[in-house]
Amino acid sequence: MNPAPDVLYRIHQFQAARRGHLPLAYSAFHARLPTTYETDLTALLLPPVALAPQPALKCPSKFELGHICITANAAQAVPPNEVMLAIARHAAGDWGTLAEPDRQENERALGTRGRLLSVYQASNGHPLWVITDAGWGSTTVLLPEDY
Repeated sequence: MNPAPDVLYRIHQFQAARRGHLPLAYSAFHARLPTTYETDLTALLLPPVALAPQPALKCPSKFELGHICITANAAQAVPPNEVMLAIARHAAGDWGTLAEPDRQENERALGTRGRLLSVYQASNGHPLWVITDAGWGSTTVLLPEDY
């Protein structure tokens, strides 16, 4: 038996997980395999993820945002334009309604690539957090209950 289908299926599972999708069942995946492996295998791949628009920053960012993510709850609860505004404010170092000790911690973290937190209030009353992880590889927009 050719081990290629199993390897390709593992790649398919990994790709589906990274995109938040369920992978095809092995039998459905195997049915889509071409009879020879010298042919184009792109039909086995999931469609490309649409790139989310990056926030338009009116002033220079104080740090790298990295990969920007949003939780499902925050995406449902907060209007998209307010999410983008919160990300832009966060990148500019406007920490929102953050308490003073946490503001000072953010300022220290700017020099050490530490974790950064901002707290905002959406127009519909929902509190909104923006967190850039230590190392600045990713920024997540979430509601406090998502933490």
